[in-house]
Amino acid sequence: MINDLSLSKNVQFYELNKALTVKSIEDTFREISKERVGNYLKNSYLVRKKYTTATGNKVIYSFVSYKIEAEPSFLSGTKVKEQKYAYLLLIECNDALAILKKYVDSPEKHFSSFIGEYDYEKFCHFHGNKNPEYERVTMKNMSISNAVIRSRSLEAKSLNGILSSNSSSRSIPSNFRMKVGEDSYTLTPSTSRVSHRDNKSSFDGLVDWVIEIKNEIKITNNESEFLRNFASPICLKDIIDLGHKVVAILIDLSEVETKLSNGSAVLSKADGSPG
Repeated sequence: MINDLSLSKNVQFYELNKALTVKSIEDTFREISKERVGNYLKNSYLVRKKYTTATGNKVIYSFVSYKIEAEPSFLSGTKVKEQKYAYLLLIECNDALAILKKYVDSPEKHFSSFIGEYDYEKFCHFHGNKNPEYERVTMKNMSISNAVIRSRSLEAKSLNGILSSNSSSRSIPSNFRMKVGEDSYTLTPSTSRVSHRDNKSSFDGLVDWVIEIKNEIKITNNESEFLRNFASPICLKDIIDLGHKVVAILIDLSEVETKLSNGSAVLSKADGSPG
């Protein structure tokens, strides 16, 4: 099964603080596939298998795939079901974990004791020393006032040098597309995702690419002049450690309100009862 894969280079990257255990992976596979129809796909339930690419890169991977049934998105309240095939692929490469998935929600939450997010500055300034051209950026305003534009997207052949620092200094980029030479990447810091606009790849080529990107993230320095114009998040602990006293915390609930209004989120109390 693993040699039959043909996947897009669309991957979530996390720091791996310690190796995943067989139990943690098997528990996750069972949890995410509890709604599956029938058995797992043949030869698709693989846990912590060693793999070496043609170029000599060594990783440990885990893979699961199964069939699910769901009502088509354009219908509501019917008994009509469409069949889909979900998968989760985990690639452990020394100090990093790469996650690829389809029809699986937030698998990273099952490995919270094993992984951590990359430093925001390192992740966002990916390839920053190679003079990338930023073609599109989606940014969120730091203000939670109802009298401001909360988010907006800008796109151009190259946004470098034409985006006003007055508008970017109070905004945080949530998604951006950049071009480095002939390669086009899209980064989503909130989900630690890197996408490379390229042909689909075999498993062997994907592993080589994952290690290349992981190594690039690790050596990246804060060198992107374009991204330095934006605001960047800071941990509350860092503020307290500097001796500052926090007197108020403002929380933007707009996304929660939107999800509640369209029925895609439900509030619950601590005991699990409806909120």
